[in-house]
Formats: sequence, structure tokens, C-alpha cells
Amino acid sequence: MDIPQPLIARHPDAILSARELRSWLDELPAADPKHTIHQLQRQLAFLVRAPQPPRRYEELLQCYHEPVATLQPQALDALDTPQVARTRNQHDLLAPFPGLLQELASAHMRAAQMRLSDGKPPRAADLHAALLMLGRSIQHNMIEQQVLHPGTWRQMVQLYNVAERHGLGHSPCDNPLRLTHDPATANGAFFSALILLLSDPHRHSVGCIQQLVRKLPGAVDALHLSRETKDRYRIPVDLSGASTPLAFSRRPTDDGQAHKVYLHGLNTMLQQLPAEEDAPRPRRLRHWLATELGTLIAGRRERRHPRQIHNADYHFTQGLEAVHQRLTELQSQHERRQYSEEASLGGVPCRQNDTSFGGASFLLPARVPIPEPGEWLLFEPDQAPDAQAHSSLVAQMRWRLVDDNGCQHIGVERLIGHVFPVTLGSTRQPALLNTDKSHSHFQLVAPLGHFTGEGTVETLEGINKHYQVRHERRVTQFSDTEIIHVSRLD
Repeated sequence: MDIPQPLIARHPDAILSARELRSWLDELPAADPKHTIHQLQRQLAFLVRAPQPPRRYEELLQCYHEPVATLQPQALDALDTPQVARTRNQHDLLAPFPGLLQELASAHMRAAQMRLSDGKPPRAADLHAALLMLGRSIQHNMIEQQVLHPGTWRQMVQLYNVAERHGLGHSPCDNPLRLTHDPATANGAFFSALILLLSDPHRHSVGCIQQLVRKLPGAVDALHLSRETKDRYRIPVDLSGASTPLAFSRRPTDDGQAHKVYLHGLNTMLQQLPAEEDAPRPRRLRHWLATELGTLIAGRRERRHPRQIHNADYHFTQGLEAVHQRLTELQSQHERRQYSEEASLGGVPCRQNDTSFGGASFLLPARVPIPEPGEWLLFEPDQAPDAQAHSSLVAQMRWRLVDDNGCQHIGVERLIGHVFPVTLGSTRQPALLNTDKSHSHFQLVAPLGHFTGEGTVETLEGINKHYQVRHERRVTQFSDTEIIHVSRLD
């Protein structure tokens, strides 16, 4: 198992007496979570990397459970709080918390490795605790839209393989680290993390991921891995840990054939998730998770349009209402936009990385307003559009990833054709009317719930122009908006 290498000599600050450790833990300041986490992580690092493990290693390890269990609900409450609304204490708590989870997982992995080295089977509680902590670290990364450290998944695969080899995957365990919604078995913790990673969380809102984290543990009992290929509803998984689940399932490689198995039981798992019939389809957990897993079951798909490297500076406007307002300003005959540095200061600066026929990717600086997947954005070039590649574009955000420096990488899908800002005649709400270059196909981007049925006729108010349209069908729904195929009657 991937465990940190022992130090040459024991650190002089390491606390190796259970009594002394309990007294030291009691003195940690509860009002300073950042300091407390750093101190806990430091002592755990000494324990994991000790040249010779203490005789009472397991007793020392148990002492850390209570303080970490106390911090866990605080960290989850901070994750549930939108980033812009978090307090200083919440930021101080979340920044070092994944490191503490990683050290505690490594400590339990070493406890398991010690028993294996002595020719004994590992304790199910150690495997469960390690998988639980690694799974919580993955949850933290996904909710914060951060990059997954590849070593974390590799460790989970190693623990799962050990649990299966010794028949401990289904042994129920209970310890202070397990919260109410957490799985009680090692396999439950493993499969919860596996489905979370396969769901492509960077393409979904934070609320959707939090809902998945809460509901998954009660639905993964039916999942299992095998080499069977009879079940058509299966997803390939690499048990070597060399690649992340999503990367391998999208593009299985020949290098992973020796460790390639299939994930079964997906239909049963989906049926155990809440249907949420009253919620809009994009927010229904069962619906969007089935959609994501269905693309993996269908097999490998190549990109329709290749990406091309394109570096250019842009400013972007965020949100349907703001995009509508900005487009109105740009397209109004009375307020023609002049492409100058002064005119570009109204939006948020960003830089384009690449482009394709249907989309693009951008780099946003740290600490800027955070777009949610599905949100509408308007990108305006900082320089005059002397070429087609430099023109403004209206796009919908598809995915978001935060790197180790806090910078945000986003991918967007653009609206192809001409986009006009319009006001809905029935509700007076802002919307966008998109038409292709031939002006023969029209799509209406409207607030969610605007489509009431085929054949509805309404008048859209544009800039010095009205459009009478008939609703044909709803193309797709998102968290707050929907796209409606319409035909013009005028």
C-alpha cells in the first residue's frame, strides 16, 4: 500500500504515550480550528513515519478519532456554505482539512500493513476508517471543484483489494469517525467514492454534488465488480489505480486489461435513489446521475470538433439577466460599443486557452465570482474583433475545475449563430433568441418553466423589433433555464 516512508530517526516532538497524548489533545484550542488541524496533522505524521511503530500504536491512533470527529461536522457545515458567504474561521478550517484526512487515512493504512507484515489479517475497522477518510477527502475536492490527487484513488483501490482478499468488504464497522449518512462497510465507502468520481462532478452544481454525497451511501449495496460481460449495463473500471475511474471508463486502454473489471448493479442502485418528481429534471438526482452513467455505458465517444490552441484576453458577463442587459447595450443603435480598454472594464477578466466549433475553455483568476455549470456567460474580446476568432460569444458553462493555485479553468458550449436579447411577452422576463446563419432555425433561451406546451404563441420584444413565435418543443432543461425550439410566424 502507498504509505509514507519511515523517517531515519524518530522526531523529538512525537508524543508516544497515550496518557500524554490525551492530555495534549485536551489542551488544543477549540476556537482556533486552523491551529488545531495543523497540530493534529503534525502528530499523525510523526506516528505514521516513525522508524519503529510504537507498541501501543492502535491505542495512540484511537486517541485521534474524537478530535477529528468533532471537526468533521464543522467542515461539512462550511462546505455547505456558499464560498462567498463563508466566515474567516470556515476558510481557515477547510484549507488544511483534507491534509488531516489524508494523514489519518495513512495512519490506518499503516496499522493494516503492520498486521499483514505479521502474517495476520487486517482489522476491518482500519480498512473502513482509511476508506472513509479518503472518500471524505474526495468529497471535499469535488464539492470545491478541485483537482483530484491521483494518489488518493490509488490508495482506495489498494484498500479495496485488501478488503476483498480477506473477505472484509461487507463487515459492518462503527467508530466516531462515521457520520449518520456515511457507509458502514469498507465496500460501501469504496463504491460511494467510485460513483461520485464516475458522475463527472465538475459538470454539475455544488448543490447536486452535495445531494449525491448524502444519498449515495444508502444505495450502493447492490454494486459489485466482476469480469462478467453478460450485463449490458456495466462500466469498465481499472483496479490497478493507475488512472482515475472517469478517465479509464471513457477511454479504456490496453495497459489496464490485466486489472480491468466491470461495475454491475447500476440499475438497482439508481432505483434506490429518490425520484424527486416535483423537482425540475436537471435537479433530480436519479435523472442526472443516470444520464452521466449512461454515457459511460454507451462506450467511448470521440470529440465532434477538435480543439485548437487560442490565447486571447477576454472579459465575461455572468448570468442570463446580465448577459441580456449587456447584449442590449452592445446591439442598441443608440449605444454602440467602441472596442477599447475602457469599454472592456465592465466584465470579469479572463483568458481563452483553446477553441472549437462548438465551445472554448477559459482561465479565470482566483477569487472572482464563481459561475455554476449551466450558467450563461457573454465573452467579449479585449481587442477589436479583426477576425472571426476574436468575436464576442454567448455560451453556457459546462464544467469548472480549480487548480492548486486557486485559478479556475472552465469549459463552455457556445450558441452557434446570431443571438438577440429579447423580453418575453407573457412574463416580461429577459431571454435570448438564437438563430442560425440562414435564419431558418430558432431557439429561445428562457427561464426554467417558461415552456407550457407545444403550440403556444407569444410575442418577443427585441431591440426596435418584435418577433411572433410559436413554441415547438423543449430542447433541454438546466438548473435555472431551458432552451425551447420555436418557429417564427412573422
